[in-house]
Amino acid sequence: MNVVRLIPVFLSSVLMAAHFSRSGPLVLVVASLAFPLILLVPRPWVARVVQLALLLAALEWVRATVAIAVRRQSAGEPWTRMAIILGSVALVTALSALVFKMKALRERYSLSSLAALVGLPLLVAVSACDGPPPSPPDAQVHRAEIEAWQAGRVRGLEQPDSWLTVVGLLWIEEGETTIGSDPSNDVIFPGEDVPPRLGTLTWHDDTFHFQLDPTVTARTPEEAADSIPLTVDSQGRPTLLTWGSLTWFLIERYGQIGIRLKDSEAEALLAFHELDSYPIDLAWRIVGRFDRYDPPREFPQPNVLGMPSTSTSPGAVVFEVDGEEYRLDVTGRPGGSQFSIVFGDETNGTETYGGGRFLSVGAPGNDGWVVVDFNRAYNPPCVFTAFATCPLPMRQNRLPVLIEAGEKMYHGAGH
Repeated sequence: MNVVRLIPVFLSSVLMAAHFSRSGPLVLVVASLAFPLILLVPRPWVARVVQLALLLAALEWVRATVAIAVRRQSAGEPWTRMAIILGSVALVTALSALVFKMKALRERYSLSSLAALVGLPLLVAVSACDGPPPSPPDAQVHRAEIEAWQAGRVRGLEQPDSWLTVVGLLWIEEGETTIGSDPSNDVIFPGEDVPPRLGTLTWHDDTFHFQLDPTVTARTPEEAADSIPLTVDSQGRPTLLTWGSLTWFLIERYGQIGIRLKDSEAEALLAFHELDSYPIDLAWRIVGRFDRYDPPREFPQPNVLGMPSTSTSPGAVVFEVDGEEYRLDVTGRPGGSQFSIVFGDETNGTETYGGGRFLSVGAPGNDGWVVVDFNRAYNPPCVFTAFATCPLPMRQNRLPVLIEAGEKMYHGAGH
């Protein structure tokens, strides 16, 4: 229970009240006894105020210890034992602030690992580190940036290898897999120009090869070779194979190997014309703080395939919407310059994709602040094709609020 974890704080308050009852006004006695009630409010500033108060109380004990020791020494009275006792009380009072390092209390008060550490120099450093949040950009400049980003999103989807061209995801087993247009093949490729038996893919241990069928005329020296070695995307840059408008390569997802098939003449690509988004609003460019996890934490990561998986998070962005505090766990390399977020909100299933949206944020700077611009929230690949393997929002990344910013649902082919 959190009450038990906070006992050192309560005890320190009682001792300070006893101290003031001997040498201070009554109002300080009452304030010392009532002060812990502030802990009922689960906000980050509450923990920081309590930490600062405990450090100030420790300084008061040090001041009282020195004053009494000097007075007794001048009067020729013993003072060493008293100084040790009061000095110990001062130390215990200061160390009481360390209770906020406990995981349960950090989560209750939404504290970062840095803010949970204490000591007067560190509290001063935290305040200096946070400082004032960065000023928002000019509204017109921000609008131009988002419009350019939106235009880039459209250009990316118009490319002949975009997610709109993905027309197949075909899982394979170790051994030989025949490929072609004939239904007798293990994997069937669409298209009138695809030979009945295009070739055979061989998977043995961690090596993969593709061999063109003898009935098919090779078009390049590579195809004429006995076999073409293939690289899976988890091993590096995947090997691309083409036939007509089709391109395919191997992917590894959740321990399974599959063929991702693209068609540069896919109907979804030819029918694409634009993306629908909420109006650009500078208010949705929110400055938050970064709660770094040390060490990074692992969380269950749901996905559209329903396969068990986990994601490692180096921390969470903590921000406010309409005065309420929320947090989103990020994924990415702890020392990287960019983090990724998969989040859900109350618009999912109505105006936006039911499986949530993606968002990229820059890593925090030396000031500790991070910008969360929901105007840049975008649809996952599963919105554009039924053959993607998208992650879904982790449980803690489903926000109980309407995020009316970023891309809306695209009404084309997809999950």
